[in-house]
Amino acid sequence: MTDASTACGMCSGGFFLFRGGCYDARAAPGSGVCREARDGACVRHAEEVTGQRKSMKAIDRQTSETCIVGSGAGNCKADMCNVWIGGKDYCSECATAEELLIDGKCTNTDSSNICTKDNSKGLCTSCANGYFLHKGGCYKIGGTVGLLICTDTTPSNPADTAGKCTACATGYFKNPTTAGAAVPPCIACNDTTGFADSTGSSNTYKGVLNCEVCSPPTTPAGARADSVAVCTKCGNSKYLKDGTCVESTECKTTTFPKADTSAGNKCVPCNDNTNGGISDCKTCSKTDTTLKCLTCTTDTKKPNADGTKCFACPNSGTTANCDRCSADGVCEACASGKVLTPTLLCLDDCGGLPGYYTDTASKRCAKCSEGCKECTGAATQCTACPAGKRLAYTNSADYGTCVEECAASTGSASGSCRTCGASIGGTKYCSGCSVGAEIPVNGVCQTNPSRAAICAEPDNAGGCNKCATGYFLLEKGCYEAAKQPGVQVCKTADGGLCTTCASGLAASGGDCSAQTCHASCRTCSAASDASKCRTCADGYYKQSSDTTDGECQRCSQGKEGCTLCKYSSGFICLSTDPFSGGSGDNTADPSVNKGGLSSGAIAGISIAVIAVVGGLVSFLCWWFICRGKA
Repeated sequence: MTDASTACGMCSGGFFLFRGGCYDARAAPGSGVCREARDGACVRHAEEVTGQRKSMKAIDRQTSETCIVGSGAGNCKADMCNVWIGGKDYCSECATAEELLIDGKCTNTDSSNICTKDNSKGLCTSCANGYFLHKGGCYKIGGTVGLLICTDTTPSNPADTAGKCTACATGYFKNPTTAGAAVPPCIACNDTTGFADSTGSSNTYKGVLNCEVCSPPTTPAGARADSVAVCTKCGNSKYLKDGTCVESTECKTTTFPKADTSAGNKCVPCNDNTNGGISDCKTCSKTDTTLKCLTCTTDTKKPNADGTKCFACPNSGTTANCDRCSADGVCEACASGKVLTPTLLCLDDCGGLPGYYTDTASKRCAKCSEGCKECTGAATQCTACPAGKRLAYTNSADYGTCVEECAASTGSASGSCRTCGASIGGTKYCSGCSVGAEIPVNGVCQTNPSRAAICAEPDNAGGCNKCATGYFLLEKGCYEAAKQPGVQVCKTADGGLCTTCASGLAASGGDCSAQTCHASCRTCSAASDASKCRTCADGYYKQSSDTTDGECQRCSQGKEGCTLCKYSSGFICLSTDPFSGGSGDNTADPSVNKGGLSSGAIAGISIAVIAVVGGLVSFLCWWFICRGKA
């Protein structure tokens, strides 16, 4: 600002006064002048020219209190007010070749021969004792401006101090080149042009773009063409990453951005837990204030679902095919194509786990609804029903809903049943329809179609004597072997009769009632023989995945408390007894009622209640007898 009537005289808070205006040190263009402001004053100035500095030219491109651009004497050459010291502009080349730079000002008087000037340019190439060279000008050691670059208050040896500085100010690093009148002793941390050493090493010592605090290059002289300062703190809201100053968005993959106004912003390694990282984390991401680990440093560890910690989670044993672990050896999410069982194992699907279905959305084994015994695709899409309920198909032969079992009727309405004499899996089905022209089909009365008849020989009394191909006869009804409830009885049918029972045994004249396996077998090669199991019943397993004859062992023999299991390249427990101390979602203990108390606990409570009631009755009798006598 140039109009005194509109200029500010004082600023407050995080703003500072600059050329009659108040600027925010935390945002451009103010951050290009001042790094930190308190109580209306700049307490830490920016150093040298940076990309941010260029935006400050919009404030006043031609004039500043320390550098005036013009063609006359004492002025700076156009575009050469480009030296930034202590938050102010200084000149690097005078407008006329006859003038020279002393403490940042152009003058044609140098009676003390302080500056050895370039004859073709208005700048210095070396300085006399008591001064040092910096960006085309000579600055006095201990001078007002000089102290902003070199902290020496007085020359250590007045007779031999040309270009020498024992300690550079914050924001500068000491030039590794041997000190001399023509060698600038201090180089700004953000000076990317730097100083080319022509004394033999051929090195160029330079700073890092947007660097605020640094130390000298660690590369030995002559080791390479460029020797770059070691940046320790960035300015202009940049983040320190591998010695460079970058935007926060560059703190990614193996690092995350950490803002720190005191020590400086940094890109912190994901596993640096002392700076807010996560131990053993390899890659991570950060949104707002939330850091999430994506992968861990070793293949045997994986992050939890929230990404807050890495846990032991090897691709073997109980954590095989696991993608996320909630604790050491405890899986909580499976790899692609696998689902998590109630016992926290990752398997291909939830087959072999009654009462659960594969939920592809959550990649877990989810419970069927209470009305279903088994289901598929969704909790209410039943494929089997509990005892006392029958399956009414709603989607061809895939699934349906569970409805009430057969109830005998004395009426003659179509679909009503006169006799519920068939029992399959604890559920009653019709064996004689109320309407003579109807027959039980899959346990429910319906009209026998004239085309492609289901019953080949109806008895015209509500039953069937012989079923058509594709069905088998059972208790005067025709059943399909591929649908409920027939699938529980028969595996294959031919000529209207069952030929192979669900147990795997051959039917006897179409009858499977006597063809039952041992209780430990699901299918077998001989009835009632424990050594002839082909596949095992729920709660049992074979120590192989083949279907040859063999004995089935209880799941609890493979793991204490296990109630449901299977064998697939090893023993796998699918459900455990809650009373055994096992983990996972479990089958109920038969001695537990719906309220959750065991029969033993109920018995104990009952005895205690009886004792209390008996004692109370005895006391009341004694009381009234004694009172009566009184």
